Amino acid sequence: MSCISAHIHRCLIILLLVGLPSTVLAQDADKHPLPPRKLEKVTFRAGVYGAFAYNIHKTEANVFLGGADCGAFGDGDGKGFTVGGFAEIPVLEKLLDLYASVGYAARGGTLGETVVGGLPILDPITEEYTTLERRHSYTASLNYLRTEFGVRFTFPWFPLYIRGTAAIDFPQGTTFEQKEEIISPQGVVYPETNIAERTVAAGDLQNPESLLSASGAIGYDIPLSTRLSIAPEVSYYHPFNDVVLNRPWTITSIQGGAALRWSFGPLEKLPDPPRPPALEPVEPPSFTLPTPPVANLNVSSPKQLSVVKTIVTETFPILPYVFFDSGSGQIPGRYKQLRANQIESFDEEAISWRSLEAYHDLLNIVGQRMRSDDGIKITLNGTTDGREASTATELTTLAKGRAESIKEYLTKTWNIDPKRITVTTSSRPQFPSSEEYGEGFEENRRVEITSNSPEAIKPIIHKQFNEYSYQPDKFEMQMSAEAPSGITSWNLQVNSGTNEVIKQGGEGPVPPIFRTTITQETADKIASGISGAGELRATLTVRERNGETATEEVGIPTNVELNPFEVSRLSLIVFDFDKSEITPGNRTMVKSFVADALKDGSTMTITGSTDRLGELEHNKELSQARAETVKSIIAANAPEATITTVEGVGPKLRYDNSLPEGRYYCRTVTVEVKTPIGGE
Repeated sequence: MSCISAHIHRCLIILLLVGLPSTVLAQDADKHPLPPRKLEKVTFRAGVYGAFAYNIHKTEANVFLGGADCGAFGDGDGKGFTVGGFAEIPVLEKLLDLYASVGYAARGGTLGETVVGGLPILDPITEEYTTLERRHSYTASLNYLRTEFGVRFTFPWFPLYIRGTAAIDFPQGTTFEQKEEIISPQGVVYPETNIAERTVAAGDLQNPESLLSASGAIGYDIPLSTRLSIAPEVSYYHPFNDVVLNRPWTITSIQGGAALRWSFGPLEKLPDPPRPPALEPVEPPSFTLPTPPVANLNVSSPKQLSVVKTIVTETFPILPYVFFDSGSGQIPGRYKQLRANQIESFDEEAISWRSLEAYHDLLNIVGQRMRSDDGIKITLNGTTDGREASTATELTTLAKGRAESIKEYLTKTWNIDPKRITVTTSSRPQFPSSEEYGEGFEENRRVEITSNSPEAIKPIIHKQFNEYSYQPDKFEMQMSAEAPSGITSWNLQVNSGTNEVIKQGGEGPVPPIFRTTITQETADKIASGISGAGELRATLTVRERNGETATEEVGIPTNVELNPFEVSRLSLIVFDFDKSEITPGNRTMVKSFVADALKDGSTMTITGSTDRLGELEHNKELSQARAETVKSIIAANAPEATITTVEGVGPKLRYDNSLPEGRYYCRTVTVEVKTPIGGE
C-alpha cells in the first residue's frame, strides 16, 4: 500500500505544477463521486514473470565429465534467474485456476572447493622449499527451456495465492569451467597466465539430461488497475533426476521475484462522469534541486608506468611424450583433442607461444604434419610405472592400450593410414625417471613418440612476436563516491588511446581500493595505444539510486619504448631426470639455432635449470653442468660467438611442476641471443 500512496502523492504534485488547486478538486470529488469500474467476469489471464534464484547443488561425484582429474568436488551453490510467460484459465471463479507457462531458467553454480596441499615448491622470496597449496573449483553454467503445468488456488478472504506445478526443463546450454588457484606461497604464479589463477579445463558438459521437477509458489496479488496486477512471489524448485547421465548431481532452487498479470473479460459499463467546473490557476510550489553525486579517484600506483617492447623469435622443441593417469589407458583431458570437422581449421602457427600450452596440442601437431607428408611414419611405445598392475601380462595390456588410444585418435580424427603407425610396448621406459620420488612413477606412465622423419616432432618456431617488460607490475587506485540517496553501481575503466586496458565494476558502494596485476596481454594493449611518452586515462563512473551519474578521470604518465635489441631464444627439452647429457638430435638443433640467430653484434647467454625435485645445492650443480654442456657444443661449432653468461640457476619453475610435462620443461637450458635491431 505504501507504493500506491507514493504514486498518488507524485500525481498530486504534478497537478499542482500545471495549476490545479487541490481544494477545488477535493470539493468536486465530494459532489460527484465516481464508482470504480469492475470486471463482470474474468475469462482468461496472461502475464510475464521473473525471479532471482539461489541454486543449491548436491553431488558426490569426484570428477565431472569433461573436467580435469584433480580434486573432489562436493556440494555447492550459485545464483541464477528464471523468466517467462504464463497463462491462467479460471475453473472455480476467484478460487481455482489452471496454470501453464514457458520460460528460461539459469541454474548454474560453483561446486564445493577442495584445498590440495603437500607439494614441495621453491619459495621465490625465501628461496627455501615450502608446501604448495592450491584451491580447485568447478563452475557449471546450466541453462534450460522450462515448461510448467499446474493449478493456482486463491484464498477467498485475502489476495494471497499458492501454486503447485510439475515441469520439464530442456537443456539449452550446459558448459563448465574448472579453475585452479595458488593459495601459498605468495608470489608464485602460473607461467601460462602470469597470475596465481588459471583455467584447467572448460567446455560443454557431456550427456546433460532434461530435468523432471515439481515446484511450489506463494504470492500476493496487488491491483494496479482494473485489469492489471503485480504479485511478489517466493517459490521452491525440486528436481527428480540428475543434471547429467549416470552422475549423482541434483539442483534445488529457492526463488524470489514478481509476476505481472493482465485479466481478460467484459467491463461493467459506467455513466459518464459530470464535467468539473473551470479552475483558477494557482502558483506552483517551489522545489529545491537535489545534491548531485560526487566521484573521487586517485592513482596510488603507478605514478609513472614504463613498458619496453621486445621483438622475440622463440624456438620450442616438442616433448614427444604423452603422460597417462595411473591404471588408465584413456588420453587425459588436458591434451587437446579435436573433432573430425575441426581439423581443417587447425593451424600450428596460431597456437599459443607458451611451450606448455603448445605441448598440449602435441597430438594435433603430429596429426597435421603426418597428413601433410605421406612419408612420415611414427612408432608409439606404451609404457607403465611397473606397479600399476599385479602381473606382467596386465602391464603389457595397459601399455598397449595407451599406445592404441593415441593411434585411434590419429587414424579416426586425422584420417592417418594405420599402416604408418607402429605400436610397441615396454613395462617401463628405456630411460625411466627415478622412483625415489612419487613423481617418478607419474613420468614413467607414458607413450613415447619416435619417427623415421625429423619433421614429425621438429620444434615449433614463433617468429617475431612482441614480448613486454614493465615497471611496476601492479595497478592500485583509491576510490570513493558520495550521493544523498546512495550509490547503486560503479564502473572503473583504464584506456590506452582507444584500447580498453582494464574494465571493472559492480553493484553497491564503491570499494575504497582497487588492485590488479599487469600481464603480457595488458602490456600489449597499453603499447598498442601509446608510442613513446603518453598517458593512460583512468575513469571512475558511479550511479546514484535516482539514476544520476558522476564521473572522475585522472591520467597516468606512461612511456612505451622499443627494445633496441631483437631476441632469439631456444629452450631445450633435452634432459631426463638428474641427467646433463644431450642427445644427438638436440645437438643438431643447437647448431641450427646458432647458425640462424647469430649476426654481427650478437651476444649470447646460456642458462641451465632443473625442476623442483631434489636438493637445492645439487640442482644448482646439475643446472650448471647442463649449461656448460650446451656451451661446449656452441663453442665447437661457432667459436666466434660472444657468450656473456653461462649460469645454472637450479629450480626455475616456469611451468607447473605438479604435471610430468611441467617438470620436463623445467629440465632445460635456455639459449638467448640478443642482436641490435638492424644488425646483419
